[in-house]
Amino acid sequence: MASTLFTPIAAALLSFLQTQCGATFNYYSRRFMTWENMKEARQAGVGISQPALFVYEGVGFGGGKITYTPGGATPYKREMSVDLVVYAQMTGGGTPAGVNATDVGADVFYPLLESIQAAFDTTELNAYGMPRINLGGVVQHCWIEGDVHLLVGDIDPDGQGMMTVPVKILIP
Repeated sequence: MASTLFTPIAAALLSFLQTQCGATFNYYSRRFMTWENMKEARQAGVGISQPALFVYEGVGFGGGKITYTPGGATPYKREMSVDLVVYAQMTGGGTPAGVNATDVGADVFYPLLESIQAAFDTTELNAYGMPRINLGGVVQHCWIEGDVHLLVGDIDPDGQGMMTVPVKILIP
């Protein structure tokens, strides 16, 4: 049974990112794949086309929580924390020729991070003059907040890397 509150929020965030980031990512999903699953699928020849972006609602990267605090006019305020998990490979990663020896793993992720950041940069303002992204009216606001973590492909023999981006969502 799907949630009538939280499931549409996560789906709206995914749709928002697909629209805003477009072809920057070759694959978008809420169905998370672990690092190991990505590598196994690629080695079996059925890998997901990267760069891939997942809206991950589980615990493990800092997200996966819903915080309730007492509210004023409402019984409580809800804030949902999720992570955007991005997988990308260095040039030549996973091929017989191997990773391009002159590439820097972090350089693969910086343009992807900038695309995500640009998606959250908006000129739409709320009543207080603050930027607002309400995901089509499903939430009060969502934004990037916290530490972005990079596990760059330089340390993986196949050039596989991963990045996590923390997102907060204020639910009315």
